[in-house]
Amino acid sequence: MPQIVNIIMFVMILAVAAVISPILGSFMDASIIAQNATGITLIIMQSIVPMFWLGIIILFFMMITGQGYQGPEQM
Repeated sequence: MPQIVNIIMFVMILAVAAVISPILGSFMDASIIAQNATGITLIIMQSIVPMFWLGIIILFFMMITGQGYQGPEQM
């Protein structure tokens, strides 16, 4: 039963992340242009959105395997 709740929560997080991701990408593009970023700074700024999605994928595996939030312990 907790895994079903984890899947539902993950779907909700995924929906929010899908809305936030393009907004975050446009902010990063604007900041790259504004700062005239080059080199390591450019690489780090361009990797923010992919790292965000990598975190979502890791969260998925944690929730499916039961390593995520388990709720209060049952007696």
